Amino acid sequence: MPAQTPANHRILIVDDNAAIHEDFKKILAPEAADSQAIDDLESLIFGDAAQETQTHFELAHAHQGQEALALVEESLAAGRPFAMAFVDIRMPPGWDGIETIARLWAVNPELQVVICTAYSDYGWDSITQRLGSSDSLVILKKPFDHVEALQLAHALTNKWNLARQAALRVDELEQMVAARTAELESAQEQRRQAYKMEAVGRLAAGIAHDFNNLLTVIQGYSSLQLARLPAQSDVAQSLGHISTAAERAANLTRQLLAFSRKQVMQPSLLRLNDRLSALEPILRPLLGAHIALRFELAPNLPPLFADATNLDQIILNLTLNARDAMPHDGSIVIESALENVPRASIPATADSAAPGAHLRITIADTGVGMDEETARHVFEPFFTTKEVGQGTGMGLATVQGIAQQHGGWVAVESTPGQGSAFHVYLPAAAEELAAPKPDAAPASALRGSGTVLIAEDEEAVSLLAACTFEEHGFKVIAAPNAAEALQLWELHAEDVVLLFTDMVMPGGMSGHDLARRLRTDRPALPVIFSSGYSRDMLTGGMQLQEGVNYLPKPYRPADLSAMIATAFAAARAA
Repeated sequence: MPAQTPANHRILIVDDNAAIHEDFKKILAPEAADSQAIDDLESLIFGDAAQETQTHFELAHAHQGQEALALVEESLAAGRPFAMAFVDIRMPPGWDGIETIARLWAVNPELQVVICTAYSDYGWDSITQRLGSSDSLVILKKPFDHVEALQLAHALTNKWNLARQAALRVDELEQMVAARTAELESAQEQRRQAYKMEAVGRLAAGIAHDFNNLLTVIQGYSSLQLARLPAQSDVAQSLGHISTAAERAANLTRQLLAFSRKQVMQPSLLRLNDRLSALEPILRPLLGAHIALRFELAPNLPPLFADATNLDQIILNLTLNARDAMPHDGSIVIESALENVPRASIPATADSAAPGAHLRITIADTGVGMDEETARHVFEPFFTTKEVGQGTGMGLATVQGIAQQHGGWVAVESTPGQGSAFHVYLPAAAEELAAPKPDAAPASALRGSGTVLIAEDEEAVSLLAACTFEEHGFKVIAAPNAAEALQLWELHAEDVVLLFTDMVMPGGMSGHDLARRLRTDRPALPVIFSSGYSRDMLTGGMQLQEGVNYLPKPYRPADLSAMIATAFAAARAA
């Protein structure tokens, strides 16, 4: 509903005859002695409605046009404009009524005007010729009747009030339209940004997934050969360098997958303050002596259910970014806190976040800061404020991707010349930390029998897995997709003791589909799934548990050996 304004019944009387002013006072603003007569007159004109609400007009008087103009200007300045004016046509010397009206309308176009005339000087044609056609102009012929004057006063002040309410409503609608337009533009910008992030994310995920297959082969065969060679041999040292380089490459793929929110995570219950404290000796040498580092950690925080490596990556990325924003000197504060976040405070881009208890990590610096426009783009991939060659533009995009993958988000506050503060929100875990489990027995002595069915479209990865199974005494049959794996199953079902399958394969049938199909024939068949994607994306209705029936890529033969032992132990227990 539009805002209601008090009704305006202010009337300006412009006439050089003092007797006319007295007549208008008696008609529109009578003294107490005459008020009953006026009330009776209003009842006669307006019926029962007049008895419910009596109108009280407020009159102002001017004897010449210049005086009238001054009163109108004063009323506008005070925010109490006149609703209407009765203007005599003849007011010698000085301006006549027509010129007076023109001057009044020049400063107050909304003013309703009644011309009081005997038609001795102007006819309607000459009036409209000088003033133009207007629905705010009425002629009252002299000598006028009291009823006519009272009717005009009621009608024109009501008209002015209705016009003002309409104008306020139009202003309100325009503001609503402008606000809604801004909301739609913001939503469209967020949608465009989401589409762009999704497109780049798909590209990054595809590259990382293929790269993980290659790294599985490199790391796998390096590990196999290192286990067979003397540790001090030149070949062993070379293979060690290869393995180290492959591990660094695996970290790069984890960054790509974190950005695309398809990273393979290994979440566990963590103490945030313990992780932050453990990073302090690593961070201080990286920052240099010219930057002070201070920790402000809230006590008694609940645990996080998060990937420890990913959490460390968030802290390292944000801290090093803060360092780069302070080329000369400054300070960094790393803070932890517990906050109860309402739904209204969750940004629209944090689509996987939920209200409730969140642990907040804030990394604040005293660096150069950013303007609002720059801050709006800092989480976009490949956006960087650093010089060419100084940054990839993926650091903050990766941080945001990791936070969102954990059900949280990252917010930034920054002022040019006053530094920046990045706030990472991660949901607090409901359960408490359990006592650590004893290390599992090594699987190196595992000896098996029977046939393992491998379904893997990457031939080199399939050969590496086959080599590992064969070292443990198993026979292997392999297929590049699920359809051919089904054909092998029909021929060798009685001999197959385990299925090792990739999650995503060509041909339209996934590893889940294949496992469900084989388990219709043999419900207790052990299955190990493997993929370069997050298990959360690939569940397909089947429960996956890392270290039990799910092996993320890239993996080493020792990891697969441990999984084999676990899979058969679980099958025996069932």
